[in-house]
Amino acid sequence: MKAHERNYVVFYSPGTVVSEETSKPIEEWDVKVAVKMAMKITERHGATPYGFRFERYKEVDPMTVEGTKFKVEPKKVAESGVYFITGEIRTAAQVLAGTDPREDILRSNVEINKIKVVVTNKNSFMYTGIFYKDDFVVDLDGEIIVKGTDLEGLPEKGMMHGPIQEG
Repeated sequence: MKAHERNYVVFYSPGTVVSEETSKPIEEWDVKVAVKMAMKITERHGATPYGFRFERYKEVDPMTVEGTKFKVEPKKVAESGVYFITGEIRTAAQVLAGTDPREDILRSNVEINKIKVVVTNKNSFMYTGIFYKDDFVVDLDGEIIVKGTDLEGLPEKGMMHGPIQEG
């Protein structure tokens, strides 16, 4: 039995409590293609993706053992950071210096959790989240505007897209 690899792009849209997710197969990790795909996705209440990430899985075909067919679950072997579509980057200092009362909770979260940088999207219902070292901001053509690796002091990986676990 031989395993084959398959690529997916997972789109994230603002949700009620957590982000809505839509996963689609993609031939290769192509940011421009993924941005075009994002423009065709609409979630509940009309939300559209604020970002996406790529994932690669190893898969094997179903197997038959003693006359019973089994589906073998795919194993994630790689994933990218999040590509935020038209996001605005703000440092902790910028957030904490703000005076908008609608961002009181954001300021508290940034201060208490020692968050270095946040990103707020500009293309869907508002979403603000932590920006990590492996994340990007891209424009509507899929061009990279900001790389997390270009910013100082960012954590390596986020909770949403932490390292692949062995086992």
